[in-house]
Amino acid sequence: MVYCAVTESALSGAVSEKDKAAMRWYYEKFLLQADTERGGPYDTVTRYPHIAACAFVNWPVDVAPRPADQVLPHCSSDSDCGFYVWRNRWQDADDTVISVLSSRTRGYMGAKSESYFSVQTGGERIRWGTAGAQVKQWQHSPRGETSSLAFSDGTCLAVDFTGASGTNTMLVTTGKADGQKVKVGNKTLTFYFPTAEKPPKITVSRDTASVGKQKISVEDGSLVLRVKGK
Repeated sequence: MVYCAVTESALSGAVSEKDKAAMRWYYEKFLLQADTERGGPYDTVTRYPHIAACAFVNWPVDVAPRPADQVLPHCSSDSDCGFYVWRNRWQDADDTVISVLSSRTRGYMGAKSESYFSVQTGGERIRWGTAGAQVKQWQHSPRGETSSLAFSDGTCLAVDFTGASGTNTMLVTTGKADGQKVKVGNKTLTFYFPTAEKPPKITVSRDTASVGKQKISVEDGSLVLRVKGK
């Protein structure tokens, strides 16, 4: 799955034909020019000789590229490692990519768990909010335009890429974070709109917060998103 890392040609041998089309599109749009300028397009010049062999065997030469937005979901997870990642679009360096590693990974290139969400947006990288130590619940729509993550300590996160809020990226959390804060029931929700020049208005009615046509509530310890009228 491609979100913010360089694709390796070896991966192409382990994905579906549909995903190969998206991977080829991603490579040609974001990586091919730089590789060509260095004299090593299509993974043909690297410090590891076997990568060139993998490129020869697996490169999807007979697959037409297809825009990643039409193929890949906007969020994904590795539950074994506790890694969660979101991407609002595949367009340019201003895309918004969010990630968190909730569990320590061991072995080669092991990494410590993170107590925050990494947000790359508008060409900048920041640490935002707080993340719990153990994931209790992970839910998302079929294409990942909406998703929610709940930790065992009660901290929750919701990510909205539908545009229903009036901006193409909306983050909501019950944990400590910078942003606009409102009280919903007995919970304080913090909203962050990384792509908006001017944050949209938030209104609260009983146990629901509304931003544009998007409604946010806390149910059974998780944040729930519902578009008005749907």
